[in-house]
Amino acid sequence: LLRALEMNEVLRARAQASQVFALLTGRDSVSLPADAYLTADGARLHREGGRTVVSAEAVPAEVAYALAIVKAGDYLLRARIAGPAGSPVTAEILPVSSGGTGAVVTFASPTKLDWVYGGASHLDPGAYQAQFLLPPGSSLARIEIAPPCLSPIEPPGGWRATGVTTDEDLAV
Repeated sequence: LLRALEMNEVLRARAQASQVFALLTGRDSVSLPADAYLTADGARLHREGGRTVVSAEAVPAEVAYALAIVKAGDYLLRARIAGPAGSPVTAEILPVSSGGTGAVVTFASPTKLDWVYGGASHLDPGAYQAQFLLPPGSSLARIEIAPPCLSPIEPPGGWRATGVTTDEDLAV
């Protein structure tokens, strides 16, 4: 299913079946820790207050995370960030393929690590990268994307790790 939706690159090779099912269901928020990034440029990974965080030192840092969207809708992006006052963190959500549109989200940085909502952005199905631009002195501990209320992509009765997909399941 992930290959058919062109999203198999979103999950790492070590992904568990439960992670694949959660992605396809699309009804739960996806929460990624700071160290689950795809790429990072100018960022330093370290522990802060019992958490792993990505920080920008003297220069801005860019950190990209993989996101998969299975149904179109308005998705809410939030991040656990900290930074100097007046230095917002921005995230650009870009489709991995050349087609489609993305979104830009701006977060006002609190001085201590805290959750900040970036607002809702309309996203169509596909694989995306959320590219965060951290100004100098900023930190990122976790990101989360919450789906709108949608009907999930799953067989009747939900996903079962040992279940066999039937023709009836595919028809649904």
